[in-house]
Amino acid sequence: MGFVWGWWKEMLVVGGCLIETVLMLSFLLFFFITPLSSCFALFSPFPYLSIYVFVLGRARVRRSHRWRLPAAVLNVGSWLAFVPAARRG
Repeated sequence: MGFVWGWWKEMLVVGGCLIETVLMLSFLLFFFITPLSSCFALFSPFPYLSIYVFVLGRARVRRSHRWRLPAAVLNVGSWLAFVPAARRG
């Protein structure tokens, strides 16, 4: 049972990272297309989603180093996507 739970938890973290990447890319596309993105950025879920993925995968990160780089890139990338648009508005 422990192995099954560990496997599902790992898939959940990977799925969260993939979903966040897609959302972040769509947000960046939206950011470059329309000036309304500055308003959208105030309600942007990406920084919060990256924190959620980071917290969810924290136990996994402790046991394995392979999650550290993707989690860091997603966290930093989502905040970098959020901050300039929020400043612009």
